[in-house]
Amino acid sequence: MAVRRILSIFVTGMFLSSVPPAAAQNRDMGGVGLTVFTEESFRGRNATLLDDAPNLRSIGLNDSISSLRAGPGERWEVCDDADYRGRCQVFSGSESNLRDRGWNDTISSARRLSGVPPGGGSRGGLIRSLELYAGAHFSGPSRTLNGPVSDLGRLQFSDRAMSLRLPFDQAWEVCDDTAYRECRVVSRNWPDLRDLGLAQRITSARPFNVGRGGGISPLPSPRQRLVLYDQPRFRGRSVEVTDPTQVLSDFMNRAQSLELAGGAWEICDQMDFGGRCVVVSRNVDNLASLGMQRRVISVRPAPALPR
Repeated sequence: MAVRRILSIFVTGMFLSSVPPAAAQNRDMGGVGLTVFTEESFRGRNATLLDDAPNLRSIGLNDSISSLRAGPGERWEVCDDADYRGRCQVFSGSESNLRDRGWNDTISSARRLSGVPPGGGSRGGLIRSLELYAGAHFSGPSRTLNGPVSDLGRLQFSDRAMSLRLPFDQAWEVCDDTAYRECRVVSRNWPDLRDLGLAQRITSARPFNVGRGGGISPLPSPRQRLVLYDQPRFRGRSVEVTDPTQVLSDFMNRAQSLELAGGAWEICDQMDFGGRCVVVSRNVDNLASLGMQRRVISVRPAPALPR
């Protein structure tokens, strides 16, 4: 049996190996990390990145990657300049020919955005964070928020986000003003924030601590109420809501404006606070401005948010 020579070198936490093309094709490339190859179809020299790599020149792979594979459940951001600058894009799964995506021989840096880190969870399993991108479809420069940020200007990312990603079981409040004002709740990925009316408008963000659908709503205070109107500018037929279990009945999909008396309310376009939800903390004279005109089906006082 022919003896295959495998050269393994550990460089700053990364595993670099040189193997015959056939071995590279037949290898099980599952597991943790981003494995990059110098040729298409997962052939040629390869390296498995276990940690962020701000400059691939250090392992001799700058501008020479033609295919890649990410570990199960992992997402990695690659950029065409060192230190995660220039054009960036997020990849998951396998890409057998990066030429098809306009990324052949252009990657200079790479970093993990989410997924199980080396050591089987030394970072606590999945990173529970909000990822904001300057380009649509999760492209361009990005920022990862691991907790509340009252002013994205501190991260040089105010009014820049065009798309966002969320962990599977989390919802976040994203706001177009600092200190969590003028906010909406998002509970899924948004590849183009123009569809949400928040393109290049997000200025602050924080986790929303109640899950979608069936979460427990706080009881409103005696002075907390919501009034829905079936015409813009608080005109037409109205219904007053003071009980989070109250059913809108024949007023579903009719509201075009609303008034608040105390606190903030969450309005949703599906039953049981599911679907797309928006948190409102002031009067709205035309729900079309929130993309919720004639779409409100369930409402409840907004759960308390972390400060």
